[in-house]
Amino acid sequence: MATSNYQKIKMLKLKEMLSCADEGHPLTTEEICRRLGEMEISCDRRTVTKDIELLNGFGYRVRYRMVGHKKGYYLAESGFSAAELRMLADAVMAAPFISEQKSEELIVKLASLGSEAVRRK
Repeated sequence: MATSNYQKIKMLKLKEMLSCADEGHPLTTEEICRRLGEMEISCDRRTVTKDIELLNGFGYRVRYRMVGHKKGYYLAESGFSAAELRMLADAVMAAPFISEQKSEELIVKLASLGSEAVRRK
């Protein structure tokens, strides 16, 4: 595959990784590089920082918080918070007119709207 195609895939995978992170579980540039490396996509920490700036420039809200002495990045929530998702899931479970099977399906869909950390809970 051509190098430019790797760069396109890298940006997609970076956005995907950041959307699975959250403020409580951010990803450092080293973690991002390691994960991309596992997908056989080469990068270094400087290009990750530039790619994050590019995502911000195109309207994605990539934020960071310090993790020790390093920046940990995550995609700021544009949808539901963890508390809101739990509240919606509780409402679905409590609704007497929704079958148990349909409730489970809806809760899985609701969980997919949250970060990876939210989905694990």
